[in-house]
Amino acid sequence: MGKPPINGVEFGTPVPQPGDRWIPVVQPRAKAPITVRVLSSKVLSTMVHWVPNALKPGSGHSAPHTKPDDTCPLCIEMGQVPRWHGYLGAWHHSTSRVVIVDLSVHAIHACSALDPARGHDLRGLELRLYRAGAGNNSKMMAELSKLTYKDDELPDAPDVAKCLARLWGLNNHGMLRFGDAGAAL
Repeated sequence: MGKPPINGVEFGTPVPQPGDRWIPVVQPRAKAPITVRVLSSKVLSTMVHWVPNALKPGSGHSAPHTKPDDTCPLCIEMGQVPRWHGYLGAWHHSTSRVVIVDLSVHAIHACSALDPARGHDLRGLELRLYRAGAGNNSKMMAELSKLTYKDDELPDAPDVAKCLARLWGLNNHGMLRFGDAGAAL
């Protein structure tokens, strides 16, 4: 690209094509549960790290676990074990927009129908996510309910893998593998 990488960060990334949708990734907060209509047919999973924001204590973002543990920069530099996360495209009722829902292991265990291994088609179901405790990092809980929306009344599901790759600044050269996709980007 433009300049050589510095500490693994590439500069000179090309400008995305107009029309690429920026889709926010959402999770419930302790006092702010969320309710969404699921647009994806199943959960897409991958391993991620949490990267704290040095300028704003208590905040941060996820970053993908991209290599074997003994060579992953985040495993080495931060001493963190990667964690499983699941992602779904959804329609957020409160904001009236398409979002990507970030699910924890606890949410999947609280609502086993979300488990990709079970093979349930989730599209059109209502998903309520909330925190079990008073903290924003307390266990995420999930509940599914079937309502009367028909498939043709829902927007198309976003390409969750493509959206996450864009968010994480990944290219199309296989830097990240998603759990149920079974193939590199």
